[in-house]
Amino acid sequence: MFKACQAIFFLEQLVAAGCREGYFIMVADDPLFYRGDFLAGIYAFFRGDTPISGQIFGPTGDTTRQINIGQRYNVQWQDVTGSLRYFVIHIARKNEA
Repeated sequence: MFKACQAIFFLEQLVAAGCREGYFIMVADDPLFYRGDFLAGIYAFFRGDTPISGQIFGPTGDTTRQINIGQRYNVQWQDVTGSLRYFVIHIARKNEA
């Protein structure tokens, strides 16, 4: 989950450096990734209604690894087949988002 947030952060950096836009696509076939009782921390982004945004710390609370997501991105899982789901996040310049 942290790696996904790192990828979104990287796309924000590319857009800030001049790329027109970016897209992040996540695909998961394990229901525990997108559903579960634990909704604290990073899990809230992928299992709950909390937008991916702000300061995000590395796995298992590693405060030495952190990123800061500049915009707000809502995860909206889409069904494919069986337990397979995906979501897409569009990264654009702030005034174009």
